[in-house]
Amino acid sequence: MGANEVMAIILALLIIIPGCIGAGDGTNGDGAGGAGDGAGGGELITLVVWSTFEADSLEDEVFLDAIATFDAQHPSIAIDVSNRPFMQAADSFRVAAQGGEAPDLMRFASDQLGQVGAMRVDGFPLLEDLRPHLTPIQRNIYDAQALSSMRVGGDLLALPASFDCVSLIYNADIFAAEGVEPPNANWSWQQMLEAADALSHGNQVGLSVPLKDPYRWLAFQRGFGGELFAANGVPTLDSNGSAAALEAWLALDQSNGGMVPTGTSIDTMKNHFREREAAMIIDGPWNWATYSQARINVAQAPLPMVNSSGERISPMVTYKGWSVSKQSLHKEEAVELALWLSSPEVQKQFALETWTLPTAVSVQSDSEVIDDPVLSGFLGQAEYGFPAPTTREMSMVWDPLSAAIEQVYAGKMSAEEALSKANQQLLEEIDG
Repeated sequence: MGANEVMAIILALLIIIPGCIGAGDGTNGDGAGGAGDGAGGGELITLVVWSTFEADSLEDEVFLDAIATFDAQHPSIAIDVSNRPFMQAADSFRVAAQGGEAPDLMRFASDQLGQVGAMRVDGFPLLEDLRPHLTPIQRNIYDAQALSSMRVGGDLLALPASFDCVSLIYNADIFAAEGVEPPNANWSWQQMLEAADALSHGNQVGLSVPLKDPYRWLAFQRGFGGELFAANGVPTLDSNGSAAALEAWLALDQSNGGMVPTGTSIDTMKNHFREREAAMIIDGPWNWATYSQARINVAQAPLPMVNSSGERISPMVTYKGWSVSKQSLHKEEAVELALWLSSPEVQKQFALETWTLPTAVSVQSDSEVIDDPVLSGFLGQAEYGFPAPTTREMSMVWDPLSAAIEQVYAGKMSAEEALSKANQQLLEEIDG
């Protein structure tokens, strides 16, 4: 028998005898365990997932249902899920990554990604660039702005699963009972104030908002003609119109002659509305279920126009998506899970069950979503909003801005002085 014939027989045996090719441990080049279907005897791998949904919330339930579906379809993958408080999650991830213990998958907001994307451990980034893992068809699932909001320096650091913004929410029964015209898309800031004043009496307030919350104030900055950042990305907390916006915002406090009870926090605002003590609030879709469960006739309208500037009060739109850790030993499986958690199927379930706003183009145009007044209302409000910049600078805004609002609220500085100081502090921190 010739050498060529011997070689042909050997190759044939290698093809038909199972287990002769490869190490047989189900691993790929990056150390990840094979996803498989369990039939080939591949070892079980574990994906560690950090969720930032509030534990035991409706969103958490839908999320865990999606995890269970994926788990049932991938018997060779075990999923270890734990909750992290949203506000501390980015710092928790950074600390874990520095110790080499980052989770495989985590949910980030777009205004956090700039900071996390700039971090390095031993010279390596903390998050995986997802572009090489996706096909053009997979990228085209999401609307262009959502995908752009997950990019840092060109790298795609998360798959956008949802977005949100605040809007004007009101108790329709209070307006009807007192014969006051309810909010509409053509309302002005002055009309809103007049309605709020007419509905403020006894224990009832016409408007309840957390005046020290910088996130909500940013909508007013835009409405009064201000800008958070210039076109070149330089912070402009003290831009033209910003001081007027802060003065008008804090004038809502009862101590300044307004109707908002002094010391109102986010939780206070929620309680005012839930207990029918507030006619209007500024809030997002994430609390709609809470208000509905309280059997309140909840309605919504876009934030009003400011006549002096000709601009609409415009909320910041933030996106949330699933990121894969650079340290993950199972990147391909983690990407597969991220694709599932941000898939149209899961997004539609979130939208219809929790009023979470979808980023998938097919879900945004779905008839069930369009016909839902809550979802369509917030989708309409978002069209008047502006996307949170996905930059390191954006993640650094909150502390200086909060301090500025506090200084003006306490009467220690003028709005113009406090915002100028905050902007200078922010510039120094960026350069430092």
